[in-house]
Amino acid sequence: MRIVRTTLASLALVFVVGWVGWSQSATTPTPPVVVATPKDAAQILKVAAEVNGLESEKLAPWHLKSTFQLYDANGKPSEQGTYEEFWASLHKYKRIYTSPSFTQTEWATEDGKYYRTGRLYVPPIVLSLVRSQMISPMPSEQEISDAVLTRQVQGSGKGKLVCVSLTRTIQNVPSAQPGLFSTYCFNEDRPILRTSMLYGGVQSIANEMVLFQNRYLPKVVRVNGYDKPLLDIRILLLKGIASSPGSEFQPPANAMQVRYKPRIVGKKGVTEVHILHNVTPVYPYEAKQHRVEGLVLIKAVLGTDGRLGNLALISAPDPSLAEAAASSAMQWEFSPYLVDGQPVELVFTIQVSFRIGS
Repeated sequence: MRIVRTTLASLALVFVVGWVGWSQSATTPTPPVVVATPKDAAQILKVAAEVNGLESEKLAPWHLKSTFQLYDANGKPSEQGTYEEFWASLHKYKRIYTSPSFTQTEWATEDGKYYRTGRLYVPPIVLSLVRSQMISPMPSEQEISDAVLTRQVQGSGKGKLVCVSLTRTIQNVPSAQPGLFSTYCFNEDRPILRTSMLYGGVQSIANEMVLFQNRYLPKVVRVNGYDKPLLDIRILLLKGIASSPGSEFQPPANAMQVRYKPRIVGKKGVTEVHILHNVTPVYPYEAKQHRVEGLVLIKAVLGTDGRLGNLALISAPDPSLAEAAASSAMQWEFSPYLVDGQPVELVFTIQVSFRIGS
């Protein structure tokens, strides 16, 4: 497994800053009152969470459609597809993924039920990255709460960015090891997210920022994995929809309800989480040759849709094993964590064991 060598200083120079107002109406909205990027790292993330992305109960319902280009393991273009979402609230939405090899539509209803139709299962990494890098790019409160936040300035001139890294003390791993900590970089004058390096070697670069309902998001995103292109995303349509959404949010009769068979654990009404789809990590060649083995511990946030986000390394016997474990875990899917029948976020620890001969 190759260690990521790209530095944030170089990332700060690879895009041209451009601001394009975009609204669901013919009139240009009044830009939000955005304070200058604070000096304190925690305040940067707090303010940035209020102006980046589209997941907020403060927003009116919206409809987004985008295209995506996938790349193979060699960084060559593979297939193209579209992602479309109708959003009413955090618990009421419709999401549509379409490409030559997979088609899947998902619904969430206010009564906590999930539905799905599709001829093939959509790879979880596609589900995660296509949506998160456009709509929900900021770290969660859980990820921030136990991290040491460090602020640094990268680049120079018009390409200067203010970055915040979420670092931790990790057993057996140098604290300066690149690619092991999530880092978020913002414009120097305003806390608008422009690039991020996520744990596991995934780098996202935002371009052509647009304004919608007083929130900023990129019209174009390039996602790299281990220094190779992984995914390109471009928004085609973004508009507001009726405050009382109609049939878009009603699953059709042929939609399969995603039913889970949880066991009640602990206190009454709390369910157990089950893994539905996993990918076996690839044992890094050099680590195996040198007989490096052991347990990798990763903290993750399980979303209400059963997918992992905000991975954070706790301990690892070697950096290459940590990256291999993270790359695998990003593609897993679980049953949601239910409390009194309602899905809620869950912070838990993943254990990935590497043993010679396994």
